[in-house]
Amino acid sequence: MPVDNSPPRPDPVPEARAEAEAFVAKPQDMRAVAEQNRVDAEAGTFLEQAEVDQVRAEGRPTDTDEDELVAADGTFQDATAYGEALKAAVGCLI
Repeated sequence: MPVDNSPPRPDPVPEARAEAEAFVAKPQDMRAVAEQNRVDAEAGTFLEQAEVDQVRAEGRPTDTDEDELVAADGTFQDATAYGEALKAAVGCLI
């Protein structure tokens, strides 16, 4: 029986990855997501920011509230950085 020396066929691209590549490849889709969630994609701000600032100015948040707001902001910043890294990685794979 002859030995097959041809290079192995690559694994098929998972459906979820193909969908993700298509999603991040279109900047207008990201703008739609930002609009849907009422986020200013350019500034990284959200509609409720004015309310949060007002509540803070009035001294109403407890220490726990403030900790949760800081944690939420950190999560947002991490997600933004992850999204940018993912777009760069997908760009390398395409």
